[in-house]
Amino acid sequence: MYWALAEVGPGDGGLVVVPASHNSTVDAPRDLVAGTDDMGLLEQPVLQAGDLMICAESLMRGLQPVPGKATQRLLECAYISAGVRPGMESEIDGAGDEMPEWTADLAELERAVLHNPDRSQPFPVVHSDGQKVWLAEEAEVFHPSIYIRDPDSGIDEKEFYYWDLNGHLVLRGVMDEAWLKAANEAIDANPERIQIGAPVAAEETPLGSKGVPRSSIADPWALPAPHGESFQRMIADPVLIQRLNWMMGSGYECMLGSGFLLAKGSAGHRLHSPAAPARVNNHYRQQNGRVYTDYVNVAWQLRDVTREDGGFVCVPGSHKTVYPMPEGIKTCENEMGLVKHVAMKAGDVLLFLGATQGHGAYPWMGKEDRRMILFQYRSRNLYAP
Repeated sequence: MYWALAEVGPGDGGLVVVPASHNSTVDAPRDLVAGTDDMGLLEQPVLQAGDLMICAESLMRGLQPVPGKATQRLLECAYISAGVRPGMESEIDGAGDEMPEWTADLAELERAVLHNPDRSQPFPVVHSDGQKVWLAEEAEVFHPSIYIRDPDSGIDEKEFYYWDLNGHLVLRGVMDEAWLKAANEAIDANPERIQIGAPVAAEETPLGSKGVPRSSIADPWALPAPHGESFQRMIADPVLIQRLNWMMGSGYECMLGSGFLLAKGSAGHRLHSPAAPARVNNHYRQQNGRVYTDYVNVAWQLRDVTREDGGFVCVPGSHKTVYPMPEGIKTCENEMGLVKHVAMKAGDVLLFLGATQGHGAYPWMGKEDRRMILFQYRSRNLYAP
């Protein structure tokens, strides 16, 4: 429990957390723990004096420097369940606040393992090969595993952690200027292929239309030559395939290709596809160092996307939730501070758990039309002969 005795505003530093990290089963990267790379995951709670923030003990958190002359007053209280034993008296005869006298003659190894009421961190690390024991020089926890990390896997440690934690991942600058130019020109050259559709969010909600219909283009990869080539390149781009291989395992196939072409005022999309209730095709799990899912959506950005423009939003970590998503989050009428907008540049590629992570879109308010090409990949596990 963190009681705010004074206001903590944006950028005031102090307490920071990594949302959803209590559900992570992937080791946090060292740079994130050390604070040298926040990976875009750290959030500083904004609190008013008198607010109470409750968090799980297993949530990753820490303290950042407080800039300038800002003053923070947070009172931290920890609560434990009746099943937790906060401490127990040693059963070593004579042990109290200090080690008993007879232990003075013990070797350093024995003293490192024997209960010490005044033990300081970092705790000693004792190794053994089954024949002898020795003290390690490093202070990091030693916890052997039957599985060996594969340095040749081609998986970026930080990407793996980010994906498993959030349920989405942005690959920056995949498309170069020439590719972007050709893709946008291909759309401009085929106006007859653009379809007008009905809004997918009620007008009375924050995601509702401003009187502008949604526009899209079906099967952009099938545009007459040479216009379809820019989109055909996206199907098996090396940067994409490298990620899909560790996200889904081999044997996946691309099931759908379409383009979102939204003018200013076009409606958003209510959040959908959360992990609860469970369905055959919306599972996500991480086991033995591999992640498993059956649908990955891939969104290629043909234009910049800022928070002011609108566009893709999600609830990070919702692919692991076991509770139904409240209606207020789906409509963004009560986001509860959980809905996150993902800003991107033209040429970036967004991968997200299309059937598992709660996601949707804010109304498009950009000066230029929104242009995003969406592909859906299905795993080999859903193959229907």
